[in-house]
Amino acid sequence: MTRQAVVADALQNLLGPDFGIGVTDPTEAGGGLWPQETPAIAKAVRKRRLEFTAGRVAARQAMAELGLPPQPVLQAPDRAPLWPTGMIGSIAHCDRVCIAAIALSGTARSIGIDIEPDTALPADLEQIICTPNERRWLDRHPLADRDRLAKLIFSCKESVYKAQYPLTGEMIGFEMVEIQPDLARHSFLALPSKKSVFGRLSGQFAFAGGFILTCYRIL
Repeated sequence: MTRQAVVADALQNLLGPDFGIGVTDPTEAGGGLWPQETPAIAKAVRKRRLEFTAGRVAARQAMAELGLPPQPVLQAPDRAPLWPTGMIGSIAHCDRVCIAAIALSGTARSIGIDIEPDTALPADLEQIICTPNERRWLDRHPLADRDRLAKLIFSCKESVYKAQYPLTGEMIGFEMVEIQPDLARHSFLALPSKKSVFGRLSGQFAFAGGFILTCYRIL
């Protein structure tokens, strides 16, 4: 299987059949944007243009998976995707893969996904990203796994942020959500530091194709 196929299968397994999945390569040049989408990147550098295009192409792949007609995905002033009426969705990318997930609005209130290389989180970022409880959890694991699991916590927080933002409009910091991973079940709890729209809900994660994939749904 290709890298993209492995990632697509893993993400589909995490989200289930109610979600359409799209996977693209953000390094590929070429078109794929609709005219309505191009103003958002008129002044962007090449890397940003490629990532933006890959995300919109992946989103239309996800629409097709659900049997939906292709539609443009515009960009809000804060750069968040503006999903067509009747849809929820999320886009994420790293250097080698871009992913999108879309569902009909009744499936969930919001969805957040993230993809990161399955590598160690740089040590200088751990103090910024991980809470004291999260660092104590990391300390219970062998050194060979510890920094990789710190990257997992980072990815979980990214997917939580993306899920809550369309509902709250809040730019929450890393310290405002505590992640409790369950490595056996490939799931995690996200515990907000204050009462929030996303409550005490569970997300899912997978290690696949050299990547960490996380998703978080607000029902």
